[in-house]
Amino acid sequence: MRLRKVALVAVVVLILDGCASATHSVRSVMAQHQQWQQLSVEPIQQAVATLASDEFSGRRAGTSAAVKASNWLAQEFQSIGLIPAGTDGYTWPFTFTYTEHSALPELEISHISHQTLRYRRDYAATLVSGAGLAEAEVVFVGYAMVAPELNYDDFAGVDLTGKIALVVRGAPGVGAEVKPEYRSQQVKDANVAARGGVGILYVARPKEYRGDELQRKYSVMAPVKLPAVEISREVADKLLGTRVDLGEIVNEMDRRRKPHPFATGWRAKIKTQVTVDPERADLNVLGLLKGSDPAQQDRVVIIGAHYDHMGTDVDGAIFHGAYDNASGVATLLTVARILAADPPRCSVLFAAWGAEESGMVGSSAYRNAPGFRGDRLVGVINLDTIGRSDILTIELSRTDQGAAHILDFAQQLKVKVKEMGHVGPSDGMTFAKLPVPVIQVVDEGSTNHIHTLVDQVEGVNVQRLAAIARLVALQTWWWGDWGVSSHVQQ
Repeated sequence: MRLRKVALVAVVVLILDGCASATHSVRSVMAQHQQWQQLSVEPIQQAVATLASDEFSGRRAGTSAAVKASNWLAQEFQSIGLIPAGTDGYTWPFTFTYTEHSALPELEISHISHQTLRYRRDYAATLVSGAGLAEAEVVFVGYAMVAPELNYDDFAGVDLTGKIALVVRGAPGVGAEVKPEYRSQQVKDANVAARGGVGILYVARPKEYRGDELQRKYSVMAPVKLPAVEISREVADKLLGTRVDLGEIVNEMDRRRKPHPFATGWRAKIKTQVTVDPERADLNVLGLLKGSDPAQQDRVVIIGAHYDHMGTDVDGAIFHGAYDNASGVATLLTVARILAADPPRCSVLFAAWGAEESGMVGSSAYRNAPGFRGDRLVGVINLDTIGRSDILTIELSRTDQGAAHILDFAQQLKVKVKEMGHVGPSDGMTFAKLPVPVIQVVDEGSTNHIHTLVDQVEGVNVQRLAAIARLVALQTWWWGDWGVSSHVQQ
């Protein structure tokens, strides 16, 4: 059954009205909330451990594990005293296109025994793959990139008809003029398919190779035409032969902007099975804390964090997602407990977003729903991949309307931060074009451990999460009680 996408959003963009006073300093706000310095880390540790446990099986959006996680979150919201703000109690359903490898991909390469190629050591499922069987000669086509404005064509002079393409992920390091879409595997798939290719072997760009690529989870985000797998650098080197070094050829391509396609002389066989469900159901979990001032309760701050992760791979491995993003959800719950005991004058909507890993689907469905009230939103704070680094990145969509105060609060709390003048790819980006401040809090260098099997509870510093919870609570309270005098039309 197609689920309704009608929002029960009693609240949301922007009237930061005259409940403000410029005489109230950051220090005075902190002095008023000294009790927030004494936070117990036990509930934070318990929340991270629960969400990242085997019981929740990696919380893949659109699965029974995600439903179980949403039920647990609804119970947590209820115990805190938040008001149900979904269309069905605390839950707010939506649908999305669910795609997933439904069987272990298979790879065979001529002259290499099939038994010696091991999943996760030599090859793995990749982010973008179609379903099918391809058995053909392997041709190296660089980045599989066609950029007429740069006079660059990785397919120039090579016949790819009926062949399997060996493709380097990413794009040439030729400066800012290289369009972001040239890195897209969907674009690479389309380029190969348009030239008669029948399959793709991806390998990491040498300069970006970390050695753990095959330990990552590559859920299929969108169905494409060609079967594909990711291969290790070692397998790629065998395909290229002793006469060609992958690092040298890619460096030459980058430096001279000169593609270097050629037939490898090897044959490969790729077999993939991909499940596609265009109407898979998933859930946001929403709880509302009403403001302490009845005259200000229709003004709302949204505090969000996605609760989904990458689920269970086809080989049975669980991607627990403690850092990404049980850490953010545990911090969100902590902020809810803090503010429930001492509410700001405006209301606060706590949002555990679903399907962020599938392209920020849950937050986008909410933002685009007919019932969304952008005219009442004060600001948005999003939490993602925190508690591992000693430095936070504070991503700001704008620095006015009191948003920059979070930097002052961080200084007072002795939390090291790095400011960034835009909001990166997470649920905060969903709201970044609204005329209100969006603050996204992530770890500096947070990509090193995401979507890997090593993302476990032990890697999350709950003391850091407690400090971040205090930081977010102070900023929210500032917005709600002191704020700034302004009115911006949507």
